[in-house]
Amino acid sequence: MVLVALPQAPHLPLDVLGFLIIACSWRVAALYRLAPKPSKAVLFVLTVFGGVLVYSHFHKFHGPEAAASLLLIGTGLKVLELSNRRDLYLVVYLAFLSTVTAYLFEQGLGIAVYTLCVAVLLVA
Repeated sequence: MVLVALPQAPHLPLDVLGFLIIACSWRVAALYRLAPKPSKAVLFVLTVFGGVLVYSHFHKFHGPEAAASLLLIGTGLKVLELSNRRDLYLVVYLAFLSTVTAYLFEQGLGIAVYTLCVAVLLVA
């Protein structure tokens, strides 16, 4: 997920990227039984916190930066909620969509090669 969010890092607040990193880290810790999986109440609180985080930075929920931030936060929340194969497929599709949002901020050969490499890693 870090590779997916990396090209968007200069355009998004560090809080959003931190939220994504913490969510993925929590999921890895839960996978190795070092931390409990979050309950529905915790996921609800994190969802509200993510929305407040985006609104506090952009003062709106529309626009390229806010949309990319909401998508990354939603992907991080879905990573926390992973429980079966269907959820894993959804996270991979969300990662593809998040990868494509990098084109909202930059278009060029370098970003095209980078997103192609990320797409190959997601398929593998």
